[in-house]
Amino acid sequence: MSRQKFWFIITMLIIVVVACKSNKKPTHKLPPIKIEIPETLSQNEEIVAFIRGSAYELNKLSDNLEELAAETKPYINKPSEDLSTIEKIKLVNALGNFSKEFLQTSGKYHQIVEKSEHFLQTLSKDEAGAFEQVMKAFEKRMKDINLKYKNLQYER
Repeated sequence: MSRQKFWFIITMLIIVVVACKSNKKPTHKLPPIKIEIPETLSQNEEIVAFIRGSAYELNKLSDNLEELAAETKPYINKPSEDLSTIEKIKLVNALGNFSKEFLQTSGKYHQIVEKSEHFLQTLSKDEAGAFEQVMKAFEKRMKDINLKYKNLQYER
C-alpha cells in the first residue's frame, strides 16, 4: 500500500509541475512607457525620481496584465464545468501569480496618486503644468491597457 501511495504522490507532483509550467508565448505587448521629463522639472531630483519610479511601476503593471491575459485567454470564456483539472490548475496558478503582483503594485499606485497630488500643490504654475502633462501620459497608458483588454472579460 505504501508503494502505491508513493507512486500516486509522484504522479500528482509531476502533473502539478507540468500544469504550472508556463509556456510563455510571445505576445503583442504594449511597448514600455517612456516619459520625457520636461525641462521645468528636470532640476527637481525628487520629482524626476517619482516620474521614473511611476513609469517603472506602470510598466510592471502592464507587463503583469499582459502575462495574465496570455495565460488565461484559452480558459476565460469556457464554463468552469468544461475546464479540465489541468486547465483549472493553470488558471488558478495564473490568477494567484497575478494577484500577488497586483497587491504589491496597487499599494504603490496609491502612493503615486497621493504623491502626485502633493506635488501639484507645491509646484509653481509652470512646473505644475509640466507635471500634469506627465500625469496625462500615465492616464493615457492606463486607458490603452483598459482598451486592449476590454474584450478579455468573462462573457456569460
